[in-house]
Amino acid sequence: MINLNNNIFIFNVKPNNPSPDYGYLLSKKINKKINKVVKFIEKPNERNAKKIINQKGCWNSGIILAKKISIINNAKKVQKKLFSHCHETINKSETKNNSIMLNKKYFSKIKAISFDYAILEKAKEINSIQLNQIWSDLGSWKEIFKVIKQKTPKTYIKKNTFYRPWGNYINFFRGVNFLLKELTVNKKSSISLQKHRHRSEHWTVINGKPKITLGKKVFFKKINESIFVPKGSIHRIENLYNKPVKIIEAQLGSLLKETDIIRYQDVYGRVK
Repeated sequence: MINLNNNIFIFNVKPNNPSPDYGYLLSKKINKKINKVVKFIEKPNERNAKKIINQKGCWNSGIILAKKISIINNAKKVQKKLFSHCHETINKSETKNNSIMLNKKYFSKIKAISFDYAILEKAKEINSIQLNQIWSDLGSWKEIFKVIKQKTPKTYIKKNTFYRPWGNYINFFRGVNFLLKELTVNKKSSISLQKHRHRSEHWTVINGKPKITLGKKVFFKKINESIFVPKGSIHRIENLYNKPVKIIEAQLGSLLKETDIIRYQDVYGRVK
């Protein structure tokens, strides 16, 4: 029997691929529309994700539905200290100039922990409901890029594709101090060893196995792995293999132009 004063409902999504980017949940059927969650699984690798899907596991959307009293009741049961500190933080707060000043003593005792770990994975009465619509967790540059690419017209992509000796890049979205692009480094090719004065970059590998230089470190990255390139850091992407390397690049900075490139080494003779 479902008790709305204790139950928390979480929306699950039927997977369309064994993605390692999402959390999963396993459940057992209560009635035609609602299942009881029996296990949460946090971002498994692709091999384990396939096994979970074969067990009729679903993606955890992270979207919940619950009454306020249900959240409070569950917090009291499974996170007594956390609930007490939160309660005292509010209970002993003060109001100054139309602002609520939380109690510093109790606020500093509140443990930094996600709702999933604190409540969902410990509570006894968690039910799941199928979310029957297109869903994506925009929690990574890869997922954000996927949505933008799907909605970008082919004419725009063609107009914003720029070719270089090592491959090409496509500018997909430009905002204030922000640029999202896709790099393709051809086989046996390399961008120059370079740095930028005005921007930092976030890279996420979506194809191939690039050799990455960042400062004095050299390493290889796999699909779905990311790296942050701080402003002013010397870096390079090399493709030693026959399979093209594709990287989602998110640039952040005050100047997002090709003029903000200082080259140190370049196999195509572009070092000035």
